[in-house]
Amino acid sequence: AVVFDSARETFRNQIYPEYKAHRPEPPEELKPQFALIRDATDALGVCKIEQPGYEADDMIAAYAKRFAAEGGRVTIVSSDKD
Repeated sequence: AVVFDSARETFRNQIYPEYKAHRPEPPEELKPQFALIRDATDALGVCKIEQPGYEADDMIAAYAKRFAAEGGRVTIVSSDKD
């Protein structure tokens, strides 16, 4: 599966408004690529997961924990740095 961030604001922003408040916006040349990768996952039949109010890493952790608890093998590939 491919897991996407749903938006810049998450439940953490509601708890702590300064959460990632000083992060710059993604570069303009990167923004169109978000739609392209969503289209590619659809075209290839790859499961995509996106939940409003949650970051991708939160979703990945939840799915990985549940899958591993059920005896599954989990491999996470990410370029996330935090």
